[in-house]
Amino acid sequence: MVKTTTLDVTIGAVFIVFIIIGAICCCLSFIGALVAIIMCNKNKSNPQPVQAAPSAMSSPIIVHQV
Repeated sequence: MVKTTTLDVTIGAVFIVFIIIGAICCCLSFIGALVAIIMCNKNKSNPQPVQAAPSAMSSPIIVHQV
């Protein structure tokens, strides 16, 4: 016969561990969202200069085999 107290303690411990892991994941996702918002706002306040595409060469280089 299984002792119900041992089973209840095990289920309670597993439940608490899952709650702790879930809380850590929520905190990390919240921190990640804050970092993303801060980085987006930093890019808006300090715009990067637009770089023009490199111009095509006027004459292609042709290599002849000897």
